[in-house]
Amino acid sequence: MKIAELDQKIRLSRRKFVLYEDKVAVEIKTPKDTSRYEVDIRDTGEKLHYHAENTKGGYIILAVIFLVPVVVTIVSFTSNSINGGQVLGAWFCSLVIAFLAYIKEHVDDVYLTGGKTNLYFFRNIPSEQEVLHFIELVMTAKREMLKKEYLAFDKYTDEEEYHERLVWLRDNNLITKEDFENAKIDFEISRLLQ
Repeated sequence: MKIAELDQKIRLSRRKFVLYEDKVAVEIKTPKDTSRYEVDIRDTGEKLHYHAENTKGGYIILAVIFLVPVVVTIVSFTSNSINGGQVLGAWFCSLVIAFLAYIKEHVDDVYLTGGKTNLYFFRNIPSEQEVLHFIELVMTAKREMLKKEYLAFDKYTDEEEYHERLVWLRDNNLITKEDFENAKIDFEISRLLQ
């Protein structure tokens, strides 16, 4: 059953995540390639990692690149050493470089790490709040899956093994102390009724 979906588009790239009870379906499209895969919800992490490129240096370089055709244009008006074709060439080259800089995607991602598989999202597309909400839904789905899996028992379940699972759930803050005690009581009652 589908729980939530996050569709992210920036320029020529797209990342789409669909959260189910037991997995996250991922589709990543870039100008170079397309990937589709599924991540078992148990393999996702619980830690956030932010990664962004510093774009200040790029803006300075872009300003210098635009300064060159401006200087060439001024020089062409003040002296006859530069012709109109050279001025157009300088402007054309600057615009091409600016366009290439525009389509190059700058990294501004948030990673969900700490598991077997990392998931990475555009940090603020559609908004940072929506991305963090989706990540929280992934972590909640993982916790619920683990609780459901580890709290389950049948007549063949070993008492010591079940107790170890409960301790693990409690120690990882997946169940409260009250849930821990109630699960122990439920297990003991089921043993008495057999």
